[in-house]
Amino acid sequence: MSLHIRRFAALLFATIATATLAGTGTPATAEPGGGDVEIQDEQVAEPSAACSTADTAGKRITMQTDDGRPYLVYVPKGLTGAAPLIVAVHGGMSSPDKFAGETGFDGYAESKKFIVAYPRGPKAESGGYGGWDWAKGSADVTFLRKVITGVTGKYCVNPHRVHMAGHSNGGQMTSRMACDSAGTIASAATFASYFPGGFDCSPSRDISFGVMLAANDALTWQAGAESNRDMWRMHNNCGAKTTESGYQVKNGESYACATGSEVVYRLYQDQPTPEQAHNWPTPTANQSWNADIFNRMWKLFVDNQL
Repeated sequence: MSLHIRRFAALLFATIATATLAGTGTPATAEPGGGDVEIQDEQVAEPSAACSTADTAGKRITMQTDDGRPYLVYVPKGLTGAAPLIVAVHGGMSSPDKFAGETGFDGYAESKKFIVAYPRGPKAESGGYGGWDWAKGSADVTFLRKVITGVTGKYCVNPHRVHMAGHSNGGQMTSRMACDSAGTIASAATFASYFPGGFDCSPSRDISFGVMLAANDALTWQAGAESNRDMWRMHNNCGAKTTESGYQVKNGESYACATGSEVVYRLYQDQPTPEQAHNWPTPTANQSWNADIFNRMWKLFVDNQL
């Protein structure tokens, strides 16, 4: 079956799929007036001479956009110049603090010396946690661009090294940003997520992307994740598959693409329960799996800069 036929089938699947990711409730739609939001798509400015490399003393600090929406920022110790920025997007029924604590992003930022921003989804959900509206032109697209602008306006950020990593519903938001802000986002990756919005994705350039999930995740269908993989393969005009291995990797794939971009797909082995399969593995409960996800995402980001 050709890639274009698989692409059509994948998009048909994404259009009719009725399952939603944990905590997202009904499929997201644009907020009123969201379609009128201008989607900027430009590389962030070089850091100013006054930019800060000061660490946040081992904790996450709160910043906010000009319209009052808060987000958290963690700056590691020992920065000596412009650092990468990773925007870490939590899933449904979660929050910035919860996501940071579960994943160990702060510790990984210390080891690799990058700044991490944790935005908060605004949609009310069970337990008071927020989800994301990943529709094209939604207010959340504008919000995430403001988060990037806010962090890069204060801290010394390498404009070629702005990346995104998203989980579940946050992965859908990450996919939307890659579609709509490829001139800003150097590369991106998701875990336990698929993207039903693939039929409405027109990135301004080839952008490297990683798709990862566990085989028995009952909330992220494997066919949906594969459709996301194949969407980026088509956009980037990718070539033949290269097989990869890793901790608990059942099927590891990478694709070198026409203009030097890359698409990565990592299907992990079944986990003890579907819930454990969907949750991002913590560095305490499953250190090796957590490390494999982080290390492969980081390699994708290092290898694929603007």
